[in-house]
Order: sequence, then C-alpha cells, then structure tokens
Amino acid sequence: MDVQDFVVEAPDSHGKAITETLAHFAIPVVLVENSLRCNKNGQDEKILPNGDVWIPNLVKAITSVTTSRSQAIVVEKKLIDGPNNKGKTWIPHILGVQWLVVKWIQGAIKSDTASGNNSF
Repeated sequence: MDVQDFVVEAPDSHGKAITETLAHFAIPVVLVENSLRCNKNGQDEKILPNGDVWIPNLVKAITSVTTSRSQAIVVEKKLIDGPNNKGKTWIPHILGVQWLVVKWIQGAIKSDTASGNNSF
C-alpha cells in the first residue's frame, strides 16, 4: 500500500475500529478531532464532519449524562487499587524526601543570589 492510499483509507479504518470497540458501552461516547488542522466554520469553531460545532454538542452530552437519572458507572475496586500494593507505603516518604531536597535547593539558590557571588 502506498502512502496516498494509506492517507485515504486510514481515517475510515480507524473510525470503524473505534466504532466497533465502543459499540458495547452503555455510556455515550463522543469522537472528535481536536488538532490545528481540523475543519472549522466561519466563526473559527471546530466542527464535526457533518458540520456541527462539537464543543456545544459535548457540553450538551455531558449535561444530559449528569442530569439523567441513570445508574452510576460501576468501577471494579481492582482497577482503582491496581494489580499490586507493593511499595505503596513508600510513596508518602519519597514525596517527603523530595520536598526536603527541593526546599534545600531553593534555600541554596536564595543564599547564593543574596550573597551575589558570580562563580560561573
């Protein structure tokens, strides 16, 4: 397949793959292109391939999902906790040491600038 054919066929194949993957989800899914080269209307608003401005549509979709009386999304505890708990107790200690090192470096910079030594 040459580059020209790939450029022409890639968006369609990506769209099909995304649609097939997301087809079984019960929650609404919005797919937009958000790059500098995406299509825009006369007011410089990013638009969907059908011409709709997508940001107001996104806000409308978020509003309808949050105000509807549907059931909450269920997330398994395993996904939140992660596959293992090794080393999680060290995180606060590592952050504390990192904070102390940053404060030490900041103090050294302040004292160096206060003394006015240009040693470089």
